[in-house]
Amino acid sequence: MNRSHRASLLATACLLAPMAWQNAAASLIVGPGIEIDHTDVTGGSLPDGVSYQALRNGSSAGVAEKCAGTGADRICGVGVRGGPSGNEIDAAGNESIEFFFDEPVLIEALTIGLLYVGPAWGDPNHGERARFTATLAGGGTVAVTFQVNAGGETGTLIGADGLASYALCSNTAANSQNSGGCWSFSGLFGDQLITSLAFTADSVVTSGNDSDYVFVNMRAVPEPAMLALLGAGLIGVGVARRRRRGQ
Repeated sequence: MNRSHRASLLATACLLAPMAWQNAAASLIVGPGIEIDHTDVTGGSLPDGVSYQALRNGSSAGVAEKCAGTGADRICGVGVRGGPSGNEIDAAGNESIEFFFDEPVLIEALTIGLLYVGPAWGDPNHGERARFTATLAGGGTVAVTFQVNAGGETGTLIGADGLASYALCSNTAANSQNSGGCWSFSGLFGDQLITSLAFTADSVVTSGNDSDYVFVNMRAVPEPAMLALLGAGLIGVGVARRRRRGQ
């Protein structure tokens, strides 16, 4: 089932199904999601059907936890062990952490941390830049980049789905060492099913402290759950039609 077919079926289901069935369908997409936390990576306890690899300059590398921020803004995540910034996903060294899924999934939401704009941690004044590259189940890749804007309260998304959104999930702007530099995203790739997702950082300076951040968590929805959602909606269509015939 390609993207246009899924979108068409979902639109039909949402328009025609009774409200009760729409609520039941919505619960299906919430219940069976795959939750991946950074502690699953460092603890070697990823959900079934999920694996990962960490690379530096194309060679296998280890992973490690890193935390930053103070008080309620303290946040922890996982990066590539060592490297220029120490346990983050660095642009320098072409570091990456990539997750692989045995079954195609929809990426519902994800969170990263320690992504700043100067003067925090001596980062560049034009903001660090994270890149998320998805391998599509139907072939090809889609890359989305996010760069922190001046002031550290907003950012710029490039290449994301038209309905994608982001939010600063730290109370303090991501321009201070008191901040965790936390950013959350939803719907980056729309309803496209993917088989892997790579976290990398884009270089923004020619020398000095370049982009770097950590992976915090992610939520994915397996393809069977998406089909169940569509099925529930279509069942609702059938119920509505039978009710009309009985009137």
